[in-house]
Amino acid sequence: MLKAVSRSTASFTFMEEFCKHRHIRKNLDKIYEELGQETNLFAIVRDPFDRLISGYVDKCIKESHFTKNNCYNCTGNFSCFVGNLHLSLQQRFAHKHIKGTFYNDRHFAPQTW
Repeated sequence: MLKAVSRSTASFTFMEEFCKHRHIRKNLDKIYEELGQETNLFAIVRDPFDRLISGYVDKCIKESHFTKNNCYNCTGNFSCFVGNLHLSLQQRFAHKHIKGTFYNDRHFAPQTW
């Protein structure tokens, strides 16, 4: 049970937040002002290949019956999916968005580039 809000985690949806923006900072200088220059910053980054395979299994195989035309219409063909993902991400980062690719792009875009 979450004592602060008197709810269990099972009752939350992905659209709800626990902290209501209390820990979100958009400016690194402000973080240093609040915490001091000696603050250590770190990031945890998942192995890119593991993340790609895990995402593919989850979004392209397990969720294939929930989402129409998911995974670039590659219907289980991993090579087709990777080729289309690569093209879509290249175009997105060049600001040439391909209509209908947002769902895939946001799940599979690299955490670091």
